[in-house]
Amino acid sequence: MITKATYAAAQKRAASLLTRTGIAISTAELARIAVADFGLSDLERTGGQILTLVDKAEIAVKLLAMLPNQVLP
Repeated sequence: MITKATYAAAQKRAASLLTRTGIAISTAELARIAVADFGLSDLERTGGQILTLVDKAEIAVKLLAMLPNQVLP
């Protein structure tokens, strides 16, 4: 399990990555970025940051931000 500080730092890093690609992130959206470490507690190497923009029964739109050297298990 990751700490709250690590979680918040990963949210900010993901928002920075998305902003650098031209995607504007509001403060409310920053707070909604989910940080997944898959229970491995090694977020620098394994995990992902996910911002859900739309979540309906018919469609979902999500942005996945991968930090440098991060992989999904």
